[in-house]
Amino acid sequence: MLLKNLSLENLDLSDNDISQKMVEKLANESLMTNTTLRSLNLSTNPIGDVGAAALAELLKFNHSIESLSLIDCEIWGPGCSSLAVAMRDMKGLKSLYIDGEMEGYADEVLASLQSNMTFTHLWMDRTSYLVRKDRKWRLVEFYLRLNRSKRRMLVESVHFSLWPGILEGVSGNASVAYYFLRQKPEVMFSSLLP
Repeated sequence: MLLKNLSLENLDLSDNDISQKMVEKLANESLMTNTTLRSLNLSTNPIGDVGAAALAELLKFNHSIESLSLIDCEIWGPGCSSLAVAMRDMKGLKSLYIDGEMEGYADEVLASLQSNMTFTHLWMDRTSYLVRKDRKWRLVEFYLRLNRSKRRMLVESVHFSLWPGILEGVSGNASVAYYFLRQKPEVMFSSLLP
């Protein structure tokens, strides 16, 4: 059904007792080629680590899914690790909502965010606490802020005349503006030209 559906953008399958095997089938057969789905909610289903690994693999290839919710899905270390490492290659996913042991994988998330410039939001049940108390999670949040500020502009070919507007968009955040200017010091001169 999902293979042929050309209009479905949001799919909420939360609290449907979906198992690991069912998620594997959904990921490998129905969602692999779907290009319309933007949001997938599988919260409160026992998908476990196997289901999380199947979704991590799916999101490397399906770039249309932008939001994934996996709250209360019995995902532990191996599943969190799969998602955190695969995040590097997830070119469409922007938001992940997850609980469990994800907070133990700051190094993997940070390594993935070094190259992933589309991922903008990671919500865990202790996100605000971790960002305040843990240096690595503060770095993760910094990279997420960079991505929300269009960090990909640093590697794409952007005409100099557009940089003043880009920098104006990050002006409220000194650390992000500093990062942008360190990466592209020549844009400072473009903003001074008439």
